[in-house]
Amino acid sequence: MSFIDRVFTFRRTKDPLNLFKNVRLFVLLRPMNKDIKNLKEKSYVKINDPSHNCKELAYYVRPGDQIKQLIDLGFKRIAVISLKGNEIKNKNRLDSPLDVWLYYFRQT
Repeated sequence: MSFIDRVFTFRRTKDPLNLFKNVRLFVLLRPMNKDIKNLKEKSYVKINDPSHNCKELAYYVRPGDQIKQLIDLGFKRIAVISLKGNEIKNKNRLDSPLDVWLYYFRQT
């Protein structure tokens, strides 16, 4: 999963309050998600996500595996939308997305 490095990377800032928050999250995130190296190899992972102060598990899945799960549930003609709102049609772009999350829509 290409985004894993970004999730587990310390973010520097000059704002003291944001710096404190970033240090706190970074210190919490590592011990709560000990198997960071192996996360990149899996088709999906559940991690304690920093977006909610590491208080909830987040489910991350590779786009191809997410599409397969949706097809298995009966969905057809699935559109994948990037964080910026653009449809991703290129299979290579889906195999290594740059976005931390994507949106999936059933096209009619």
